[in-house]
Amino acid sequence: MNGPLYYKAFIKRFNKITDVVSINLFAKEIYVSNYVDAKKNTFGFDEIELLRGTGLTDQFRNEIFAGHKIKAINIHTGDVALYEVCDLPGAICFSKIDSETHLLYDDLAEIEIVGWIYFDQSESVWDTLKKIAGGTVEIKTRKVKCE
Repeated sequence: MNGPLYYKAFIKRFNKITDVVSINLFAKEIYVSNYVDAKKNTFGFDEIELLRGTGLTDQFRNEIFAGHKIKAINIHTGDVALYEVCDLPGAICFSKIDSETHLLYDDLAEIEIVGWIYFDQSESVWDTLKKIAGGTVEIKTRKVKCE
């Protein structure tokens, strides 16, 4: 991994991920680029989980961070699966979700970021809208029926 290190932070209380501008090791806090709750942009280490940029990218050139959930093909087996990006001391590991399998970046192909491990993305957007709106969702001036 060459170049500067980039970090994001998962702010536990707000269930939000944001860019980190600086890290103060003495005060044990981070400073984020935007106000998370319109008042606060500094958080203690106990309020966050720090997510390190890996310096690696997916097939669409989006930077991969620890904590990302990716979809990829195992080049050894041809299987398509979901992996969690883990930041281990001295290495970035791709851990197959619901499995004991751990791979390295070079073992994967057609990598695509599909989300973060911190959020439940098992529901589609339409499922969520259907629950909120009771089956009908109004988008601007027309109605869309969710089946």
